Amino acid sequence: MKKIIWHIGFRKTGTTSVQYLLAHLPAQAHPDLFVSSRDQLTRTWRDRIVKATRRRTRPNLADLRADMANVAATLRKTPQQTILISDENLFAFSLFARNGGHFFQWAAEILPLIEAEFADFENVFVAYSRPWASWLKSCYSQEVKRGRTARSYEDWRKRVPADCNWTDGLATIRTAIRSPLVLLTHDSDAEAGMPLGTQLLELAGVSRAAVIEIGPVPRLNESLTPAMMRLFRLFNLFGLNTVVRRVVHPRMRARELARQRAPQAALGEGHRLS
Repeated sequence: MKKIIWHIGFRKTGTTSVQYLLAHLPAQAHPDLFVSSRDQLTRTWRDRIVKATRRRTRPNLADLRADMANVAATLRKTPQQTILISDENLFAFSLFARNGGHFFQWAAEILPLIEAEFADFENVFVAYSRPWASWLKSCYSQEVKRGRTARSYEDWRKRVPADCNWTDGLATIRTAIRSPLVLLTHDSDAEAGMPLGTQLLELAGVSRAAVIEIGPVPRLNESLTPAMMRLFRLFNLFGLNTVVRRVVHPRMRARELARQRAPQAALGEGHRLS
């Protein structure tokens, strides 16, 4: 039975840095591992989640399962027995919604569907966590950057649902799924003197020596500085959030992705999808 390690984020826990490692892992050195790092394999699925969030709705589950079925069909044809998929937008795009729904509830809704569509695979869900207070501030910064709020952090924080927290949230997810949920801490790799994402790669059979050969990981997708935060909040307050969402943030993201993937061509695409 093939094994899929689903790196599902969580959002704002260093996922972009993890994906840098995955994008720079030499395919030819790991022929038994299939890697998909937020690429074309999951793009339609990811886009459906993102578009629904922007419309302030939940995605159509029948359409979402069709997207999952297409991914499963592709993976059944791959020769590799171990598959590592990293995409932080497979079930959510924001921390919470106006209707009270939130990140952990959406995970409990979507992850069982993954188990159903990929029932002939061994599924393992993996996520990184970080201290709650700093995680919330990073999530808030991302919402401002995307043009989704002009509120102060204090006002935004009051709107976070009471049961949207690590203890209740993780319990909600674990109650909903049968597969393991492996939780890695945001600082555990750094404490071992390794780049963020090392433990994830080890779960997929990649040695620490191979990670070290990739070299240092640049700082990616950082939170806004206080000055930029004030500027973006003003944009959002005066109705210019469309400019932020459609022009500024995509350009920032494009620069980050260019930094992330530039050397990949030299490594060769191997068994990755692009």
